[in-house]
Amino acid sequence: MVAGALAFLAAFMLRGKSTQPGRASYDANHESHLLGFGLVREVDASESVFTARLTNHYAFPIYLRGHAVQYQDGRGQVLNGPRGWGLTHPWVGVTNFDTLLPNEVARVSFSRLEIPPQAKHVRLVFQYFYDADLVVRAASHVATNFNMGKLSPELRYRLYQHGLLTGQHQRSYDSDWVSN
Repeated sequence: MVAGALAFLAAFMLRGKSTQPGRASYDANHESHLLGFGLVREVDASESVFTARLTNHYAFPIYLRGHAVQYQDGRGQVLNGPRGWGLTHPWVGVTNFDTLLPNEVARVSFSRLEIPPQAKHVRLVFQYFYDADLVVRAASHVATNFNMGKLSPELRYRLYQHGLLTGQHQRSYDSDWVSN
């Protein structure tokens, strides 16, 4: 009975498209109005700087974790910047190192020196999380008692995205490309 209810809940929550390379997740696209995001190239007296601003329009805190500065080379290939995929954000305006409160703004900047000269375009890719509701958190406690090793990696990732493994929803956001 519990397994059947969990299967129904998972099927209901996992409807939709899976994440495609170079795009935000299906869920993040449908929730994009809840984030205000902009990436601009600013020219300072000594160098150009890319600055991203993120506004939390959710009614609850979001947790910023994992980011990468990506660039497109002359052949159109997408590559991670020299620092690769970082697990912590140097965001200014967050509390507790990663928490962006409702209606608050966070900023992160990175120097032009962090972008290879051959880069044609630049973007910021990041992940954010938010706490699931009571039903999903309860389901996650049940789901973690099952052997997930037999599930496909895509299904496990979808369960993870929807909070059924951790009690937190996970979203990915790819900014628009900005000319270098």
